[in-house]
Amino acid sequence: MKIRVHRPLREEVYDALRRAIVQGELSPGNRVVETELAGRLGISRTPVREALRKLEAEGFLSKGPGSSLLVSAMSPEEVEETFRIRAVLEGLAARLAAERAAPEGIALLEGILNRSETTLDGEAPERLLEWNTRFHDGLNVLSGSAQLQQLLQAIHDKILRYRRITLEVGRARKAWLQEHRAILQAIKDRDPARAERLIVEHVLRKKETVLAHLKSRGETRRNETP
Repeated sequence: MKIRVHRPLREEVYDALRRAIVQGELSPGNRVVETELAGRLGISRTPVREALRKLEAEGFLSKGPGSSLLVSAMSPEEVEETFRIRAVLEGLAARLAAERAAPEGIALLEGILNRSETTLDGEAPERLLEWNTRFHDGLNVLSGSAQLQQLLQAIHDKILRYRRITLEVGRARKAWLQEHRAILQAIKDRDPARAERLIVEHVLRKKETVLAHLKSRGETRRNETP
């Protein structure tokens, strides 16, 4: 885990820790100790403490025994609820995009999808996650609703590390690209109902993939150990 110093240290520490959690370098249940982090990074404890508070407020960390902090895991119930909320919100975004999106905006989204397809084979999950995120963010922008984009960003931040799971299997990678292509086509066809239905189905399929992964690994909050 590395930090740079051209921004406030608390922001650099926050970004480095958040990235480590999202990419799986820090797994659910791992302890995060302020003094150890400060020593490893060669900085004072204050920016580390501020970064940890922000990560805890956002749900990436949770209280453990005593005053310790642990990398949080979502319970199956939280995954279920969060993905269902995401499905509803992204469904609305897709519907609005099909109704409102300008041709140049649709062309930009298609460019993202084309780039995703050319980098499918051999790419690391982190790179694929980046393209997947760009597509969904681009679609949300096409909705033309700033408030909807803010709501979706909060949801995406919460489940980002779990979205990575859906891209780790080659078959899954091809499936989500095909689904993205179908969603884009519905938007191009100006078919709001189809665009909404397809993305809701897409998100709920991802939910099932994540739930199956958590079940297989026992990666739930109730099973965390200090």
